[in-house]
Amino acid sequence: MTSGRAPARPPARGALALGLALSVATGGCSFMWMHPPPHREDWPNPVQADSSEARCTTSLGPPVLDTLSFSILGTLAFVERNAITYEPGPNVDSMGNLRPARAGASHFAPPNNTLNPVPDYLARGIAGAFAVGALTAAVSAVYGYVNNARCKRYHALFHPPLD
Repeated sequence: MTSGRAPARPPARGALALGLALSVATGGCSFMWMHPPPHREDWPNPVQADSSEARCTTSLGPPVLDTLSFSILGTLAFVERNAITYEPGPNVDSMGNLRPARAGASHFAPPNNTLNPVPDYLARGIAGAFAVGALTAAVSAVYGYVNNARCKRYHALFHPPLD
């Protein structure tokens, strides 16, 4: 006698590793392209003619890309996490037709005439990979926005606003 369940699939570690590598690679633009200003202790106070201005990034491009990457990867992680496959219950055949009741079945037993949800472990692994990528992008975006604000304050020392 055979059971109605299919044999378990082997884990797809290669696909999960590739998904994790791609999702982490898409986040982190600010880590790669943002040049932070020098530490506050190294800022000239007051700024004099011989004070040199260090190079730092004032562009919001990398943190905006990280925010966009976080949004996309977070949405994909949520969608993949909710991926569910279904298999027929004991009273339903593979075509979805109701089987006749078994002899001696309890009258008060809950009916199992529907399809039962079965978690898809590959989809959950992919969701985990997307979630790690989304987390990387979120941390990188925060890093980019903070360093952008610090760089603008640093440049304000050398280029005061005109009154």
